[in-house]
Amino acid sequence: EQAERENTAAYRERQAVMERAFAEQEAQQKKAAQAEEERGRRAKQIYEQTRTPLERYNREVAELNDLHRRGKLDTDSFNRAMAQTRNNLRNETVGANSAAGAFASLAAKMGLVFSVAGTIGMVMNQIRKEIDNIRTRQGNAANTQLEIAGAQREALLNLGIEDPAQAKALDDEVNRIADETGAGRAGLYSTVSTALSFKGADLTDAQAYDAVRAAARQQPGSPEAQVAIAQGILAQMKKGGGSAEQIAGQQMAIKAVSPVASDEAFAKNVAPAVANLTAFGDTTREAGALLATIGQGAGDPTGQMTSTAAVQFAKQLAIAIPQGRSTLERMALIQRDPKLRAMFLGTMDEEQRAALEANQRGEAGELTGEAKAFVTLTELLQGQDNQTQRTLRASLDKIPELAASGTIFNRRISAIDATELQQTAMAARVFESQGEGLRTGDISGARASIGREGLRDLLRSSGASALDQDLASFGFDLKSGLNEDMPLTTVAENIRAREKALRRDRAVSSGGVGAPGQLVPASARDLAEADRLDVVAQKLELVANKLEQNQKSTDENTAATKEATRSSNSPTAAAPPTRGLSRNRGR
Repeated sequence: EQAERENTAAYRERQAVMERAFAEQEAQQKKAAQAEEERGRRAKQIYEQTRTPLERYNREVAELNDLHRRGKLDTDSFNRAMAQTRNNLRNETVGANSAAGAFASLAAKMGLVFSVAGTIGMVMNQIRKEIDNIRTRQGNAANTQLEIAGAQREALLNLGIEDPAQAKALDDEVNRIADETGAGRAGLYSTVSTALSFKGADLTDAQAYDAVRAAARQQPGSPEAQVAIAQGILAQMKKGGGSAEQIAGQQMAIKAVSPVASDEAFAKNVAPAVANLTAFGDTTREAGALLATIGQGAGDPTGQMTSTAAVQFAKQLAIAIPQGRSTLERMALIQRDPKLRAMFLGTMDEEQRAALEANQRGEAGELTGEAKAFVTLTELLQGQDNQTQRTLRASLDKIPELAASGTIFNRRISAIDATELQQTAMAARVFESQGEGLRTGDISGARASIGREGLRDLLRSSGASALDQDLASFGFDLKSGLNEDMPLTTVAENIRAREKALRRDRAVSSGGVGAPGQLVPASARDLAEADRLDVVAQKLELVANKLEQNQKSTDENTAATKEATRSSNSPTAAAPPTRGLSRNRGR
């Protein structure tokens, strides 16, 4: 019993020792965690304390723009937050300038001009660089937006779009295609506008956008080629069906065996002919092979004459031999039947007969393109095998069926993009497209740049000195020019200030009319200039008020649209009718 008590006491002692050890370890870990947390807090504090006002401003502006773009902030809250951020920057900058001035004055009195002025100069130089950087960014944003705005306006006018929701849908689709392909937005607006108009009433907006996307993947750097390729895809899609990628892949294969190298010529002549030949029972693969063969035989680099000859040939065959299911089947029937061939060739006119006889005499080099095309067609009907028929078979082997062409399209584009030079070009396009997207999205920065440059131009035109222009520009930036939705009000205020300065009496300088220092009324020229500036300021104020009203109306419409969307998504609501972006001409 005594031993048992001793063992129990020893166990309890060991247990207590272990608990104390665990407690000490836990306390040390907690203390270490607190110390680490304190170091992190201190590091963050030091980081924040060492940021310049402009660095803090740029970070806050980026955060606000991101929240606004994602729909987390409405326009009113965004504008208020931006105004507060600008006020903070102005207060901090003004405070810093006052402190720097006081410090410089004190340093001069103490004989420390050179050592301290160097430090102040470095600080002010850095601030100047930051402001220049913002101005450059805003100027680039303005240039990009003005270029794209022209293309967007042309597209909106061409499509007859009036609904802001439709306009936004167009913008969103252009931005998506640009991000996916690296194609420029200005060119894409032109391509999309053409595609939506060209599609007619038979195709949907989505099919038109898919055609543009496939065209941009083929030629991301050429807006002209994009327009042509998209038109070619849609021309075939109207009659032959298939997806944009399938048609694009098959057309790439047809073009590879055709003498037509130009995207524009192929889209204008060959693609519509492929679609038209399907009316005579041909598949798009057979139609493409036939066109490529005739084009090679006739040496037709544009496809115009080839397309006319092929469609006319198919039409004559369909009339003469209705029992065939396609042009190629009717050709095969004629090849096997000399009487049928003689009957069909007997329908030739004198010009065609002369061309055939010249070819048989070995004088084909002297034939016109039309005659060469006719000779090629007659060789396709011969009973014995010849080079033209071998060309047709080779073309059929190289052109895939439509159903398999989408996979081939993606594979070929991927293979092209995988080459070293294309990788370099792709990297450049990615940077340019993303940079263009950022510049396009910086609406407030672009408008600030336009307001700043407009103010300088107006002041320059009114005779203000370079110093006055610089001071006005600096004041503009401090008040609103670093970032504002539409700083017309600020520009108008500066114009008003210049107007008042022109109307004020001024002191006579040395050498002027009157005693030096004497006040004289403003000159007639200054008063006339002030009157002109008054008119300019009135116009700016009217535009600013109108823009404010438009923004208010837009916010109200946006809120109403959101409410309508919520209502339409409710189980009891009826689905509203859908509306396309295009006018569906010809409906």
